[in-house]
Amino acid sequence: MALRKEGDPVPTVEERVAYLEGRVEDQSGVLSEIRTDVRELRSEIRELRADTAGQFQTVRSDVVGEFQSARSETNRAFQVARDETAREFQAARSETNGQFQALRDDMSRQFQAARSETNCQFQALRDDMSRQFHAMDTKINWVIGSVLAMVIAVIGALLKH
Repeated sequence: MALRKEGDPVPTVEERVAYLEGRVEDQSGVLSEIRTDVRELRSEIRELRADTAGQFQTVRSDVVGEFQSARSETNRAFQVARDETAREFQAARSETNGQFQALRDDMSRQFQAARSETNCQFQALRDDMSRQFHAMDTKINWVIGSVLAMVIAVIGALLKH
């Protein structure tokens, strides 16, 4: 109800009550809409959480699968190396002591070189994995930040109404 101007008649109590009832109904309708919007927002946030959890589980499963695959390949390669080494040692046992000692010395140098090379390769692999995990962490943090920014923007927009 507009403010009364000088000379306007004073509204009756019934008019005032009717006006206030109308205002209360308007506000009740707005509060009901806000409640509905908040319920919908909560539902969307739950769905987003479920989607995000599913995506993280997929990423975790993929990483575990890759590690298991890498372990299997490494184990197969080591088994091949063990088998080849066993055959070489069997042949070396049949040779004379001098030849056996020369072979043992050659094998020792080769294994040392192989160990050194393998250590370098494993260190390079660790460095690569560290960089990849860091890049993945950065992307995940960016996605989480974006989602939070969107949620805050939606809440801000809802609060403006």
